[in-house]
Amino acid sequence: MALTNSQFSTKFDTSEVVQLTVEDADEIAEFYPVSYPENCFDSRMLATGYYYGIRCGNTLVSIAGVHVYSPQYKVAALGKIATHPQFRGQGLSKKVVAWNISV
Repeated sequence: MALTNSQFSTKFDTSEVVQLTVEDADEIAEFYPVSYPENCFDSRMLATGYYYGIRCGNTLVSIAGVHVYSPQYKVAALGKIATHPQFRGQGLSKKVVAWNISV
């Protein structure tokens, strides 16, 4: 699968999207069991520098990140995409995905 239409990312307001870092690892580890129970998050994935989320107040409510990245082969895998059940249906995952593919 490849991104063939880069205009996808310009269709969404991504102003709420923030970068997530290793400092957010504990919060992310708490987020996934509620929002994506089958997920197996490893905080080392944050080292790519391409993990982004949306918060409502101080609560992480949506996330997406590049968890495999090779500059040598020019390949990246976007995944671990999830939105908290109470915030679904608002297009939040679309926004974090759009931000990820625009950077």
